[in-house]
Amino acid sequence: MMISGWKDFVTSCRKSRKLVALIVAIALLLDNMLLTTVVPIIPEFLYDIEHPGSPLSVSLDDVTTATPSPTPHCPCLEKNEFKVTENNTNINLTMARELRHNDLVRESFPVGVMFASKAVVQLLTNIFIGPLTHRIGYGVPMFIGFVILFISTIIFAFGHSYGVLFMARALQGVGSSCSSVSGMGMLAERYPDDK
Repeated sequence: MMISGWKDFVTSCRKSRKLVALIVAIALLLDNMLLTTVVPIIPEFLYDIEHPGSPLSVSLDDVTTATPSPTPHCPCLEKNEFKVTENNTNINLTMARELRHNDLVRESFPVGVMFASKAVVQLLTNIFIGPLTHRIGYGVPMFIGFVILFISTIIFAFGHSYGVLFMARALQGVGSSCSSVSGMGMLAERYPDDK
């Protein structure tokens, strides 16, 4: 008696249009949450990997507040041959800023390629997921999409190189493709009326 009641409940849930809409909304929300949490931190994370001694989050202006160490008495300073001034400190800060800017510009192309990999992989995967969902249904690809997005999130959490993060981003494209194509198909099947 208990088992048949449970089966009836599961069957009624599977036919529920609202539940399908909720599951698709959660799938798309998870994909967008992963997208919006990863994109802002990846450039700084990659910069920190490439430059472990100078994190991007430390402001170069913090260096200007440090007082210069007192120079020992040197007769050459009295002859004005070389004078340590605040102007020299400003030149060093300007050079440090330019070096950091050049590093960021040089790294912007690989970061852009990494971010674009999700869209390219998702576009290519959509071609195969569409016919697959037509043959086997929407449930299995939706579940596989959830699993792939979970694996991609774990790889992002523990990845410490460009190659690993690139792979996680591309894998996110596969998971997004599975979730979005099957999710939109489920909605189209459950809500055939345009209204």
